This record gives sequence, structure tokens and C-alpha cells, in this order.
Amino acid sequence: MDTDVEVCKPLDHLAGYAFWSGFESESQIPTGIMASCRDNELLGYLLSYYNEKHFKDADGSYDTTTNVITITKMIKDKYNVELNNTFQIFGENYAIFPFEYFCAKDFFSGKVSKTENTYTIHHFNGSWLNKCESRKIMIRKILINLIGVAHVKKILYFKRWVFGR
Repeated sequence: MDTDVEVCKPLDHLAGYAFWSGFESESQIPTGIMASCRDNELLGYLLSYYNEKHFKDADGSYDTTTNVITITKMIKDKYNVELNNTFQIFGENYAIFPFEYFCAKDFFSGKVSKTENTYTIHHFNGSWLNKCESRKIMIRKILINLIGVAHVKKILYFKRWVFGR
């Protein structure tokens, strides 16, 4: 569990699953909160990615691929999980829950969507980010609230297309 995850109700009855997590968006599995039993095959598989992982590329740049991207791809590829924000049981009693259960906050807009199903809220504080990156996120959230997510995504896509970032 990340340090910026707010617990809204007890997680005890989820102990019946050998592994559980949830979606942080329609199609991504987060690393902000997940749980497993001891010596879990799925968790071992996910951690194996880091056995030979080098975060500095040959050209001296850093690989900044997020854990969310890596873990989502690994789970989808090995267990054929549908990336569709629905409750699913797969593998050896592994469960993945919809967004409202363990995330409940939109990464882009910062809007919280707490429901009766919400166990935790991941606040995406980004405490590891430097001041410049934190400001970019704050500006993005302000723009989203002013002009909407779709327009901001178009702006960000255009920026990456034009400037390569």
C-alpha cells in the first residue's frame, strides 16, 4: 500500500483471496494497493521483472516506465485478464476489482468517486516527484477542471507529437 492511500473500511474479508488488487482506470492495474498471501506465485512473477532490470539505459537516460504499465501488461499477458474495469477471478484465486473499490480517485482530474464499495482511495500525491514535475501535475489538474479531461489529453498528445516529450 502506498503511503497516500486512505483506508475507508476494513480489508479483512478480502483475506480469502490469494491475491487482490483493482483497476486504477478503465484499463490499468495499480500498484498503489495490492495484497497477496505468503509465497504467492503471481507476486513472485511480478517481482521477477526486477531481477535483471536496469533503470539506466545504455545511452545514460533513465527508464521511467511506471510499475502500473509493467504490472498491467504482465498480468494481462500471463493470465489473459480483460482490461475493462470489471471484477474478475483468475489464476489461483486471484481477484481484481473495479476502480471504485481501491482507487476511487481519477489520476488526471483528481475527482474522488467514493461509493459504498470503496475500501481505499489512492490520492496520487507523487511524493517522489521533484518540484517541477509536481507543478506540471497541479497545472494539468487545474486545466482539467477548467476545460475537461478530453481537451487536456489532446493538448498533451499534441505536445508529445510536436516536441517528442
